[in-house]
Amino acid sequence: MFRKLGTFKAVTIFGILYAISQSLLVVILKPLGLGTFLRLQISFSKDFTIQAFELWKADGVFSLYRLHLYPDLLHPVWYGLFLISSMVYLLEGDKAAEKFRWMLALPVISAMGDCLENMIQFVFLSRPDDSAVTDPLVFITSLASSIKWSLASLSLLAVLALAVRRFAPSAK
Repeated sequence: MFRKLGTFKAVTIFGILYAISQSLLVVILKPLGLGTFLRLQISFSKDFTIQAFELWKADGVFSLYRLHLYPDLLHPVWYGLFLISSMVYLLEGDKAAEKFRWMLALPVISAMGDCLENMIQFVFLSRPDDSAVTDPLVFITSLASSIKWSLASLSLLAVLALAVRRFAPSAK
């Protein structure tokens, strides 16, 4: 299975799917204010979450928050497979790089955190009065989102480091 993921074709296909998915999410979320949306993801604050929801409701854009969750259900799959296929492609054939295979877990855990975050966001939407937005759920979703962003960033750095290791003449 790793051999099929570790091809330039797989990297290209999953990279394109990820780029399309990311672009769609940005288009949907832009009217909410990307800064507010990103802050909401890692706020650890029930009050901020409810304030953001109320602001979006007052501005008539709350439906976009709900809408973004549908393409975001597959988004972790696309970026996870893109990062994994990139890593496998860059590790392929380099026996010295075997010690870096553990990095393949980073995008998997990141995507799992994203899925948990999305599930909790659906719970938030289950009651129109925001009573489903509780301190424990906000904590869990903010923690999952923080892990997602941290591990996705580490995964990107790993891909860059592996690319330098593989393609830079002085890196070997």
